[in-house]
Amino acid sequence: MARFELISADLAARIGLRRWVLLTLATSLSLNLILAMTVLTKTDRITTVLMPVTDVRPAATFEVTENAVSPDYLALVARDLLTMVTYNTPTNVDAHRAQLMRYVAPESFGAIEAELVREAQLIKAKHASLLFDVTGYTVNTAEMTVDFTGLRRTLIGKDETARVPMTYRLAFRMKGGRLYLKSIRTLDKKEMP
Repeated sequence: MARFELISADLAARIGLRRWVLLTLATSLSLNLILAMTVLTKTDRITTVLMPVTDVRPAATFEVTENAVSPDYLALVARDLLTMVTYNTPTNVDAHRAQLMRYVAPESFGAIEAELVREAQLIKAKHASLLFDVTGYTVNTAEMTVDFTGLRRTLIGKDETARVPMTYRLAFRMKGGRLYLKSIRTLDKKEMP
């Protein structure tokens, strides 16, 4: 009789184990179906939370799609990148160039770096400091450009040697929800809006 009870107990354990396995598989299948339905009915809207380039504590976040950006974020990024071009001394010009090049579009990398290296050599040779006082800016989200107007000042030591009104245009492109710098140039009076 003890043998019969052992066999019965073993059989009962196997049946219980089988039920547990079947219950687990049924639950897993149900959850996978729910997950599949959720993925299939999901909208294609992509929201990317971005932080400013140099600020570590953003005042706000911005929504950026794969091929568009809000004017405020475009202006903020352009302002941060402009400071790396227009606020230079012989000691920080190389660090600014290296930091700026991380945001340059691959197709523009060579041209922008060559221009920045040329300007860095002039700054170091003349022991000059460049400052740009922004007096206004215009954002064009359709063309992905930001124009900054202001005064470019050149200092040698503490003496200001030049003060020139200038307008810088920074052009960008979007790829995968990320801004890339395409070009930095100064505008002639004919090109200014």
